[in-house]
Amino acid sequence: MTLFNGEFKLEQNAHTGTIPTQLGQLTLAVKLKLQKNGLSGSIPTEFGALHDMSEFQVQTNNLCGDIPSEVSALGINKLYSSGNSIGTPCPTPAPTAVPQPLPTAVPSPLPNPAPTKVPI
Repeated sequence: MTLFNGEFKLEQNAHTGTIPTQLGQLTLAVKLKLQKNGLSGSIPTEFGALHDMSEFQVQTNNLCGDIPSEVSALGINKLYSSGNSIGTPCPTPAPTAVPQPLPTAVPSPLPNPAPTKVPI
């Protein structure tokens, strides 16, 4: 992960899935820009370690849940979060279907056994 002048940008790159918690290790980040992707889930609590962050852009994603108290305590000057469902509970994932065993085939006896030799 690379910072350029304290800025980490992954904006408008069609990223999907949850926000990687490892981004919380970018402790020198001043600006974290993740807007206009397809990110889902909630903002990781690990972002509370980004003590120098003054700008956090996550608008236009599919984020949900509350902003973690660890992040709120940072006193971020600019937080852009529109176009998400932040403040609403994240949906509970659907339960995974348990695969059912296939029925075992029971050979049925043929009424007339097949010939062992075919006449020519």
